[in-house]
Amino acid sequence: MRFSYASGINRLPYWAEALLDDICVKSCVRGAVLSSTTRSPETQARVMWENLMLTGGVDRQLQLYKQPGREVIAVFIQQVKAGANRGATITAMAAKIREIGPASVSAHCNDDPMRAVCDVAPLSIDPDRQREFKSVASKHVGVVKVLAPPLDPAIHIEMRYV
Repeated sequence: MRFSYASGINRLPYWAEALLDDICVKSCVRGAVLSSTTRSPETQARVMWENLMLTGGVDRQLQLYKQPGREVIAVFIQQVKAGANRGATITAMAAKIREIGPASVSAHCNDDPMRAVCDVAPLSIDPDRQREFKSVASKHVGVVKVLAPPLDPAIHIEMRYV
């Protein structure tokens, strides 16, 4: 494998690891670190909270998410306006994620065995290879979607089994 996992994240299925390894080989990337894969509603809420608070704010996150995710962001806004603390806000956001349906909020919450998602830490890839990595990933037959900075803080790759 030409990539590694950050501590504490779930492993990808074998087929997705092979697909990601193929992308690394074709883009001449010797190493990459996966910073996220599948998430529970609670972890998704925490990540959204962190991105809303620390990575560009509400406007940037509204650009990233479709309507279900925007509903979760609306809960964040309501909680912040009400003076709720971090824990209460994340709990309310996780409840909204479960109510809407986790997979409709984020591909990270998908439990379909024929789909996988990962975030690659951009700084883990040589800057001279990042453009090629994103290009190869976006053209790969098994890749459904690629998001990258500045829209997404990571190189987000959604995959399907082929």
